[in-house]
Amino acid sequence: MKRFFYLLFVLTLSVMIISCGGKKEAKKQEEQKPQVSQEEIAKKVQALQDLKSQFENLQTKKEKDELVQKIYNEARQLLAIDPNNAVANKVMDFVQLYYAEGWIERGKYSKAKEIVENVLQFSPDNEDAKKLLEKIKDWEFLTHDEFKKIKKNMTMEEVQALVGYPLEKTVKKDKYGRTIHLWIYREPELKQKVVLYFTDNGVLYATYWPKDKGGKK
Repeated sequence: MKRFFYLLFVLTLSVMIISCGGKKEAKKQEEQKPQVSQEEIAKKVQALQDLKSQFENLQTKKEKDELVQKIYNEARQLLAIDPNNAVANKVMDFVQLYYAEGWIERGKYSKAKEIVENVLQFSPDNEDAKKLLEKIKDWEFLTHDEFKKIKKNMTMEEVQALVGYPLEKTVKKDKYGRTIHLWIYREPELKQKVVLYFTDNGVLYATYWPKDKGGKK
């Protein structure tokens, strides 16, 4: 029994020594961490805002992608030295929403929704995130009422503006060897595929709705 209490005492003492050593090491590292002045932080904030202001003037997706990557890197650096910086956190929300929109364009609504909900978890008053979440909920499925608004000879751009991005885009050859584009959506009740068929010129020539809801036009 005495041996048990002795071992317990030694173990407790060892834990206390390790704990104290750990605290000292953490304190030492904190003391060695370079202090960043408010002036330097202000400069980084201004640089980040300057980058962000360039976004609206860009025309191509490639330019926007490259700029958003730069913005992301700058925001990360600023948050590394000032984790609660309001500007950097707001800009990081913007970056996440930009990437969420990229997932929407690929038809990956669940991934986009996950990102937007993460933004709202930390920034519940973010109006852009709220609007994008509503758009995702509206575009994730294609209702029969929306389907009936789609007409032959519509362009891809017109269909996209009307009912949103498809879950999947496929290119294949028809029985005549012609290139056709298939846009695949999902019906909300049966969770079955709804298919829009476009010519290689991007003009709608046929549609398909699950058989018990209508069928091919």
